[in-house]
Amino acid sequence: MLGTLLYCLIFSLVCIYREKGRYRKMLARAVLWGSGITLGIMFAAGIGTLIDFDKLFYDFHLLVFTNNFWSTPGNMLLLFPDGFWYDAVTYIVIAITVLAVILTVLSWSYLATHKDKNPLLQP
Repeated sequence: MLGTLLYCLIFSLVCIYREKGRYRKMLARAVLWGSGITLGIMFAAGIGTLIDFDKLFYDFHLLVFTNNFWSTPGNMLLLFPDGFWYDAVTYIVIAITVLAVILTVLSWSYLATHKDKNPLLQP
């Protein structure tokens, strides 16, 4: 995650300052598309959490973990109360959604103020 963050920061700085801002619109469009995709994924995660959190949580563990240690009864179940994971997932989905909405508004407003007829499709 740290490597991805550094790459995104370096890419953003290059787009902002390279050739007098020539790549700013490209960066704004990329952020707009990326935040749109993120909002779609967070919408699906939110709906999945509301419909059947236990199945979603179980499937997540099957997908992410390669061993069976996560499913054995032990201290993890004693350390965290029943509603902890539901609350944590709900908080994470809301936090990511808020950040994606902020990035969408910033990107859209930048593209709108720089006179693109259709900010999503212009090269």
